[in-house]
Amino acid sequence: MKKLRIYLIALFISAFSYYTQSQEKSLLWEIEGPDVFTSYVYGLPVGSYHIFPIGIANIPDKVKNAWQACEQMVIETDMAMQAQSKGLHRMKDSVRLRDLLSKSDLEKVLNTFEYMGMKESQIEDWKPVLISSILYQVYINGNYTSYDILLSDLADEKSLGGIGLESAEEQMEYYDRISYKSQAKNLLEMTNAHKRMNDLYADMIQAYLQEDIKLLSSWLDVDIVRNGTELTRRHSGWVKKFQEYMSEKPTLFTIGAEHLGTESGVLKLLKEAGFKVTPISN
Repeated sequence: MKKLRIYLIALFISAFSYYTQSQEKSLLWEIEGPDVFTSYVYGLPVGSYHIFPIGIANIPDKVKNAWQACEQMVIETDMAMQAQSKGLHRMKDSVRLRDLLSKSDLEKVLNTFEYMGMKESQIEDWKPVLISSILYQVYINGNYTSYDILLSDLADEKSLGGIGLESAEEQMEYYDRISYKSQAKNLLEMTNAHKRMNDLYADMIQAYLQEDIKLLSSWLDVDIVRNGTELTRRHSGWVKKFQEYMSEKPTLFTIGAEHLGTESGVLKLLKEAGFKVTPISN
């Protein structure tokens, strides 16, 4: 738990230092370039399921205006529905949580999820990184909703469904390349640091409301940050897809805000690929 606190604090300090070098704060960015239609990328709340307190969750007018100028919406992936329906959320080779954690550590994790009304049989074979994402529900005081649902409703207004930036298979394969043991260790650390995580999540909500993508980038999963090469490869694959979709028609891309502002983030890679990215203010 001490290591997790130190690591998270270091990430926040690093993100703040990076932020001071750039005063650009926005969750919505315009993308322009040769041979593509002007498009936009919008950052969603941190976490695989992009959940947020229901009382303050909303799609800003500037995003709605950008959507009116677009002809298709490309979402990160509908992982919550697709992955579970295909069984992709499960670990490979019949691995179970009890294979990755000691009996006492497993009990700590299970007690947390029992508080949420979930039994061991419901999560025992899930990839630990996905179980960690569910913990965000504990840190939100009150009811919550998913921005994926809000965006789906927005797309339906124009009778246009969302297209996946990557398939559920591709996203789950990415998580499979991060060791399950390492994922389980991070899950345990998040469980043990419950009070600290509550405070940090409250800070994350404020960072999101302030559209501070540099600070939000510090919320990338610890194990994913350690697996930097894979993260860069994933982002590079996204940018190639961006170019393909933008060459067809004006597009609104929606991805986790934590993927925007890192040194290997989507915005920097878009710039390196020759595109102009401009923050859209309120």
